[in-house]
Amino acid sequence: MNELLVRELARGEESLWFELNDERDHDEERTEEERLAEFGEQFDERSGEDPRTFLIALDGARPVGRLKGVFLDERTYFIAEVRTAEGLPCSVIEDALVRHLAPTFSRDGINVLSSDRPRNREVVSALSRTGFTIDKQKAYVGRSLEGQLPEPEVAFGFLTLAEVGRERFVRVMTQAADGDPFEDPTEGDPDADFQELIEMAGDRFDESLWYLPLVDGEIVGVLLPQAFPDSDTEGTLFYVAVLPRFRGLGYGRALHATGLAILKGRGVTKYVGSTDTRNAPMLRVFEANGCPQTNTQFFFRPPDA
Repeated sequence: MNELLVRELARGEESLWFELNDERDHDEERTEEERLAEFGEQFDERSGEDPRTFLIALDGARPVGRLKGVFLDERTYFIAEVRTAEGLPCSVIEDALVRHLAPTFSRDGINVLSSDRPRNREVVSALSRTGFTIDKQKAYVGRSLEGQLPEPEVAFGFLTLAEVGRERFVRVMTQAADGDPFEDPTEGDPDADFQELIEMAGDRFDESLWYLPLVDGEIVGVLLPQAFPDSDTEGTLFYVAVLPRFRGLGYGRALHATGLAILKGRGVTKYVGSTDTRNAPMLRVFEANGCPQTNTQFFFRPPDA
């Protein structure tokens, strides 16, 4: 194998993408022309957002590897696929594809998202070999909402987003983020982050169903129970947090348990949650409320340019 050339796929080169002859590319129900046309539409949409979405590795004129990524937001890139030609050193090709991303990712402050799931093992290995380092980790948990749920030990009152308005709601969320290792309230735009949550909720966003919980008439935190827009049975708590001055009183566990009950009342049967692995209080809440860890996400920082 000669020295590899890795570059971004260009329009009109769709056929290169499929020259690895991976059996997963073949669909007996579609002709080659239909397959290429569908890929071309996807290419136009995704590469228009950022040309680093589709990378091709070439040995001379022969395609020997490919990488497909997705920008989840401006600074988070998820590697959805890495494939290499059979009979060639996979790690060399994988490393070349990943290494191609490093200079611009370092310049633009972009992290690469992966996880400890078996299907991501090769990607994690390639990132590590090429100098990417884990910057943050997020623990994911889950549980069924069928059957008996944990009992909240606190009865909360609620103000809704519809009642207090967006400006006040975002202000409380910013205060509640103080001390969260994954959320730095001194960085970014809180209102833009809030808008991103609304967009994530999609058609199921309802400002009367996002809450500021009350104890004795005082706002003590934030609770955002949300069914996923693409599922009738799965949901999460987009945000659950206690204001700093009310921490240590058991409100976190009670708020989380209350959120699970609200989701169940909306017809959700499966809960998925997450937090930074350094957030020990939230990890204890998950454990106390019967939510075992399912996997860990890694946010890799590129090597310095």
